[in-house]
Amino acid sequence: MLRLPVELEKRLDEVAEKTQRTKSFLAREAILLSLDTLEKKYNHQNNEINDMNINLYEILVRNFSTPVNLETESRKSKFCIFSEDGKLFVHNNKDNIRPISFDEVDNFYKVFRETGSHSPSTYTDVTFNSSYILAAVSYLKEKGFL
Repeated sequence: MLRLPVELEKRLDEVAEKTQRTKSFLAREAILLSLDTLEKKYNHQNNEINDMNINLYEILVRNFSTPVNLETESRKSKFCIFSEDGKLFVHNNKDNIRPISFDEVDNFYKVFRETGSHSPSTYTDVTFNSSYILAAVSYLKEKGFL
């Protein structure tokens, strides 16, 4: 069972009545169309970064020399990412400052190039900081630095 906001439910009822299709059919169609759009969007974005032979760690260090407040995509946890003396750090919402090593970012990037995944669980074998790195990569892509 899928719960929808009242306004969305009304719109679905109207389309079902006009088309003589079931709401289940229409919901399935809407999800498929949305997934197609999302897949195209993320595959295009990932292909751009996958084609690049970059040192992601250096890019992160350079672009976060001034602290930037971000939010993880999965859990919406707020954090600050910054670099100091050529090293990358995350100040998380529990007030802990964690270093992020070159190897973590390098291994993350290898998996990212293979999978293009935006799910932190994909990277648990290589880093526990994947949520932060994903948010940083998204931020840099959004700003046009990647």
